[in-house]
Amino acid sequence: MSEVQSVTRRVILFSKKDPASMTVKSALTENFGFTESDEVIFGNGVIRLGEVLGVTTNSEALFLSDAELRSLNSRLIVVAYRHRSEKGVNALLVHATGNWGSNSELGGLPNEVSYSMAGALRAALFTLLEESAANKSLEGWHVGFEATHHGPFSSTPLLFVEYGGTENALNDRDAAQAVASACISAVNAREAEIAHIGIGGSHYAPKFTKMSIEDRLAFGHIIPEYVFPTDLSMIRTAYDRVVEAKKLAVIDWKGLRGEHRRSVIEALERSGIEYVRS
Repeated sequence: MSEVQSVTRRVILFSKKDPASMTVKSALTENFGFTESDEVIFGNGVIRLGEVLGVTTNSEALFLSDAELRSLNSRLIVVAYRHRSEKGVNALLVHATGNWGSNSELGGLPNEVSYSMAGALRAALFTLLEESAANKSLEGWHVGFEATHHGPFSSTPLLFVEYGGTENALNDRDAAQAVASACISAVNAREAEIAHIGIGGSHYAPKFTKMSIEDRLAFGHIIPEYVFPTDLSMIRTAYDRVVEAKKLAVIDWKGLRGEHRRSVIEALERSGIEYVRS
């Protein structure tokens, strides 16, 4: 059993740099039974519910180092975070983190993706769907996956659960409550029996979101079409860093250009990764 797997505690992470994140923290104490503990991490008090810790950092979450994240000694880290949309689309979203190229302006490391747990991402997505369906104020909000993007890099399995879009949406307490509920579902989730990496499609991964909802597939990393051409060894890295033991790659066939399909299939076959076309 690995060191991470032997750890029982899990962390929901908030940032004082992100008011939306702090609103999620408030929702956890007001509505989900989290209480203040005696523990101090990153210079801030910790809220707790059993083995789940709510930890607050003074830093921007995207730029935390792997050493800082490992110091949490957690089996899984779920980051509650804001989402901004240039098109003004309000959304409830979940995604893994990492950079497919050399640009690491939004944190993380160049050409590195974090470890992820597909079962936790699926649990968060399903809870966001349930919360949006149950709350009329969230009617019309988009719910789904995003492709893997931005930092931080984490060798502890990590995911982001986000809400926002317009400036007003960042102040929506019902959306914050939906994210709080999804964070709890994620930290309590088990690894999926079969995990998937998605390859192709747009940033908001409509194909893979639909497959998860309709077929209950669990996706870890999602590699969007816009990153190609890219270092194809990154496909193997993304596959290896989904922590579930049994894994499968899914290609969004119409979501990849012809030349990219060929190079992706060659890379998958070279690596011995089983795949399906969808």
